[in-house]
Amino acid sequence: MIRKTASLSARLRILLGIVLTIPAFTLATSDSRADTETEIMATVQAFLHEQTRDKASQVQIRVFDSAASFPACLDPQPFLARRSQQALSGDISVGVRCNGDAGNVRYLRARISLLGSYVTVAGDIPRGTLLEASMLERQQGNLDKLPPKAILESEHAVGQLTRRRLSAGTILQQQHLQRPSLIERGQPVTIESRGRGFVVTREGEALESGGRGDAIRVRITRRENLRAVVIAEDRVRVGEFQGASL
Repeated sequence: MIRKTASLSARLRILLGIVLTIPAFTLATSDSRADTETEIMATVQAFLHEQTRDKASQVQIRVFDSAASFPACLDPQPFLARRSQQALSGDISVGVRCNGDAGNVRYLRARISLLGSYVTVAGDIPRGTLLEASMLERQQGNLDKLPPKAILESEHAVGQLTRRRLSAGTILQQQHLQRPSLIERGQPVTIESRGRGFVVTREGEALESGGRGDAIRVRITRRENLRAVVIAEDRVRVGEFQGASL
């Protein structure tokens, strides 16, 4: 009877040891997973800072922890999900490739706020106005809240014509402006092509209107047209020397 009682006590002690070990093991596993997730989030944060360092004067990045449970991730390698490659602002998705395995990928959500300056109209401006620096104002704010193609630097707007009437305070956008036309459709133009140490020119006819930097079609014979870039009033330039064309 004494021997049976001793044997039962030994079994109870073993069972109790196993029960006490389980919470400790679970806690250690939980801590390890938390450390892994923290490392992944820090890696993603550093990756996004690198991707946005030239986007604005100040960048705020928040990476959100995933609610899903994943296995350990060795050597996390972040990459931008396809839809996020162009935006890089607002809510985006970032993929993380683990262990160098293309099939072992998880995704995290991040929010990027770009803070910087943009251009607004200082006062009401009629359609067809040639913009000057005094007509514009610089504002500070969250750039990812701006409309598409907002102009961030005043030098990108000065010297251009307004396409429509703009009210005071309007956020200036590329579609509001157009380059002053230096060449009108149908007018004669001088076509210039440069080679090493020489310049060749000939006459042509503009088939399109255009401002400085615009590529327009130019007729050089009844059957032959080419594309050239407007460089000055009544003058366009093709790329490298094209002896056969000119």
